[in-house]
Amino acid sequence: MSCCHLFTARLVFIPFLFAVFATAHTKSCSEAFEQEAYIRNIRKCKKLKSLGAEFGWTLANSLEIEIFLGARLHSDKGWLAWGVNPQDTPQMAGTRAIIGIRHSNGSSTVETYNVTQGTKLGCGLQPSKLDDVAVLMMKFEYLEEIHYFAIHAKVVLNTTSYNASRLNHAWQVGDASGGMEPYKHSKTMQHMNSAETIDLETGRSLGNDGHLERLRRAHGILNIVGWGTVLPLGVIIVRYWRTKSGIPWPHGIHIACQSIGYILGTSGWAVGLWLAHSAKYYSFPTHGMIGCFIFAFATLQVTALRLRPGTRTNTASTGTCTTTRWATLCSL
Repeated sequence: MSCCHLFTARLVFIPFLFAVFATAHTKSCSEAFEQEAYIRNIRKCKKLKSLGAEFGWTLANSLEIEIFLGARLHSDKGWLAWGVNPQDTPQMAGTRAIIGIRHSNGSSTVETYNVTQGTKLGCGLQPSKLDDVAVLMMKFEYLEEIHYFAIHAKVVLNTTSYNASRLNHAWQVGDASGGMEPYKHSKTMQHMNSAETIDLETGRSLGNDGHLERLRRAHGILNIVGWGTVLPLGVIIVRYWRTKSGIPWPHGIHIACQSIGYILGTSGWAVGLWLAHSAKYYSFPTHGMIGCFIFAFATLQVTALRLRPGTRTNTASTGTCTTTRWATLCSL
């Protein structure tokens, strides 16, 4: 196998290998949070998939659960929430929540709330009793060692509505509140992707949530490696390496980088299109528009491999082609 072919094979293999390992990795809790949980006799712990939240729990039996949720709050009126949802899918509407709220005077409160469809539409959220969840104990505390705020609670679930081996739970972080009312949180992907179905006996996430999360990461990795790294690298190599080394073979690496970068980036773009089509509760039109814009310019850049002016083409055409390709590189 020639040096150029070996380089090409590695360039294709490494990004896909990186994407597979990065998306398959499951994180446990940080050591500091795990110690805090251990002090409270909570033995199971995992990092949740969004908002930097960490979740610990002890399953006394199939009905009684002691939970410990921690995350950073970035406002002196911020709030932290955790809850369970008896519906078929994990989501905000319908969640029986415990919400801890910081106040500007340095104090804090914690209460139970019923999150309804009206809450999602903008109606105010006030403390209320929970019909199918009994809260035996709840605390909202500050963990000074790791700068987390945490909810520590014991809850008893209704047998007809919940199953500890397939429990829909949700968590959330907000930056503003007024009195006992937590105001609406941001609508970023992190905030909209803060619910899952969990098996409390094993700690595994169930359903399609883990699959979608892996696809989102693969989408980002493929686009960053393909369009953001390999494709521009091909332009840089042929522009600087050839003129300084005086040898012809960097042009082969240039073609390999352009082709492989385009394939990887377009694969990530296609995954993004599928994720956008399958999304139920959120959309990112600006992100999608930028992706389509980059795809168009990346296609133009790779098409230039076939439309590159030959040795007999006049200087003006060559200059136009060079300008177009550098404009494409800058857009990427």
